[in-house]
Amino acid sequence: MSLFCVSMLFTGCKKDEVELKSEFTLISDGAEFDGETLRLKGERHTVSLEVATEDATGRWDARCPTDDLWLSFSKKAGRINVTVSDNDSDESRKSHITIVLDDNKKTIQVEQDYIRKLRFATSSLPVGAGQASYSMNVITNILPQNLNFRIEDGNGDPAGADFWLKYVSFSNGTVNFSVTRNESEDNERTAKLIAYGDDTEAELVVTQKEASGGIYKVPLDAIDYDFENEYIYDIWDDVASKKVGIIAREYLFKATSEETVIRTVGVVAYPVDKNGNVDHSNGLVIATLHHKTNEITANGGSIMWNSDITETTRGHEMIASYTPGSLSVVPTTIYWHFGATTFSTDPLPTEDETQAVTATLKPWIVTDTRSGDANTVGQTTEEYEYPIVKIGTQYWFAANLKTSRFANGDNIKTNVGHGSGSDWASLNEPMCCINGYLNNDGSAKHFEDANNQDPEAVQFRNAFGIIYNMFTAARITLGDNFTDPITATLTDAISPEGWTVPEESGFRILAAYIQQLTADTNNDPLLELQLGADEDQYGNVTRFNGHGRRYHGNTGGNSAGTWYATMTYNFSGTAGSGKITEHKFWAMHTGTDGTYTTFQEFEIRRGSYIRCIQKK
Repeated sequence: MSLFCVSMLFTGCKKDEVELKSEFTLISDGAEFDGETLRLKGERHTVSLEVATEDATGRWDARCPTDDLWLSFSKKAGRINVTVSDNDSDESRKSHITIVLDDNKKTIQVEQDYIRKLRFATSSLPVGAGQASYSMNVITNILPQNLNFRIEDGNGDPAGADFWLKYVSFSNGTVNFSVTRNESEDNERTAKLIAYGDDTEAELVVTQKEASGGIYKVPLDAIDYDFENEYIYDIWDDVASKKVGIIAREYLFKATSEETVIRTVGVVAYPVDKNGNVDHSNGLVIATLHHKTNEITANGGSIMWNSDITETTRGHEMIASYTPGSLSVVPTTIYWHFGATTFSTDPLPTEDETQAVTATLKPWIVTDTRSGDANTVGQTTEEYEYPIVKIGTQYWFAANLKTSRFANGDNIKTNVGHGSGSDWASLNEPMCCINGYLNNDGSAKHFEDANNQDPEAVQFRNAFGIIYNMFTAARITLGDNFTDPITATLTDAISPEGWTVPEESGFRILAAYIQQLTADTNNDPLLELQLGADEDQYGNVTRFNGHGRRYHGNTGGNSAGTWYATMTYNFSGTAGSGKITEHKFWAMHTGTDGTYTTFQEFEIRRGSYIRCIQKK
C-alpha cells in the first residue's frame, strides 16, 4: 500500500469552526494525486483519501456531478472512497468531487485513463507452404504512432532479418506481413507476430504448413447458382478418392452497432484438412448472390470464422474477418496451389500445372436408408435424401426429418389416436405422425399413421417430415414411473450416423448468428430460417427451410407453430412426487407467429419436428 501526502491548505476558516485536516492523504495504489487532480487507471477500482480530522468527522460533505455515472464515492469516518467504473471508451474522461465543511470548499479534479485494447482478429493463422503475403485486422484503440510489431521464432527468440516470416507494414487497422516458401515436405513451422504499445501486447501465432498435399484445378461448371435443390458441393479428388474441400451457398452476416460489415449470400470455397474437417479459417468468396433474385456478383475475397464458437459467442463475433475481393468476372475455375491453405482464383504457375489434378464437384446429400420389421403398411425399408446447408460454422439438414424408424431400423409407434384421453396423450413412449400446413392453399392436415400411403399423406410427409413426441429422439419410455427425474445419460436414437438432434446450445448459436440486429433475441421470430416468410426481406435467406407450422400439444391436439426438438432435458417437479407434465425438453420456434418466444420448454408428450445437425 502506497502512502503519500500532499498538502492542501484551506483558508478563510473562522477560529471557532472545526477545520478539515491541513492535508489529504492518499491511502491506495492505482492512483496519482498532486493535491489538485486525482488520476486513475482505466479499470474499475476504488481509492481512498483521508479528508477530515476527528473533530470534523460527520460534519463535512462531498458532491460530484450526477450525470457522471462512472464516478461515485462513499464517506466513512474521515475518509472518502472514490470508485470509477471500467472506461471502455477510446479516450480519457474527467469529472470532479467537491468537499464542503461549513464555508470551506475544495474541488478535487478526477481524471480516468482509458483501457487499452489490443488484439488480432484471430489468435492463430495457418498459412500455405508457398511464398505469399497476408493481412490481418488488428483491433485496438492505441494510437498508430505508439503501436509497434516484432517477430519471434518457434522458440520465442527474436527473429533475424533472414527469418521466413517478415513484418511489412501497418495501416488503417491492418497489419501486412509475408512468408517465404517452406521447402520441407515433412515439417510445418511456427512463429509469432507480436503487436505492442502503451504497456500492452497481443500475439498472432502463424503456422506454415509443410510442402505436401495435392495441386488442383476445380472447374465450377457443375454449380447451379439457383441453388434450388442442393446448397453445398463436395470437391473431390477422384484419383485419390478423397474429399479436399467444399463449396457452400451460405448466408454471410456480420453487424455491429456501428456498421454492417457484410450481409449477403456468398458462394464460398473451403478446404478440408487431412482429418476430413472443413477449415473455416480459409474461405474463398467466389461470388455473392442477391438474397432474393440470385443475381450473381463476382467477388474473390476471403472470409475467416472464429475457431472457438460457443453459445456465449456474440453473433457479430462469429465471422472473425471478411475482406471483399475485386474480381470483375465470376471465375469458371478455382485452384489449389502448391502447399496452399486456401483455394485461389489465380491460375497455377507453370511448375505446378503439370502436377495438377482436375477435381470434380458432387452435391452434398445425405441418403438415409433404414430397414427392419414391417411397418404399419407392410414396408420393411425406407429411404430419404436430405440436402445439407451451412449456417455459420454449423451444418444442418435442409429439411425436417422424415423417418418413422429409429436409427437401428426399429419402427417408431404410429397410427395412434390424438386428443384428450388418446394414446398420444396417455402412453409415455415414443410416437410419431404426419402434421403440416400448406401455405399455398391454407390447409392443415393430420395423418395419425406416419406410414400412410395416401397421395396427400405422402405429399405432406415429403414436404414437412414427421411430428415426433419428445420421448422419441432419445428413445425414452417412462410408462407410469414418471414421478422421478430421468437420470440416465440421454443419447440420440434417431439420427443418421454422423448427425444428431441438437442440444439447446446448438440452436442458441444458430439464433445468435442470424439475429445480430435484433435487440431481444428471445422474443422475435426467426424468419431468416422460415420458408414462406416473404413478408420479411431476408425470409429464409439461410435456406434452413423451416416449415410445417404445426405441433402436438401435450394431450395430442394440433396447434400452429413450427417448433424443433432438442436433446436438452429438464425436470421441473419434485423427485418422488413429480408429474408427467414436469418432464420437459427445450424446443426452438422459427415461425411467423410473433406471439411465440424463440425458445421454450416443451412437455415431454408434445410433438415437434426434428432437424439434424452434424456432430462435431
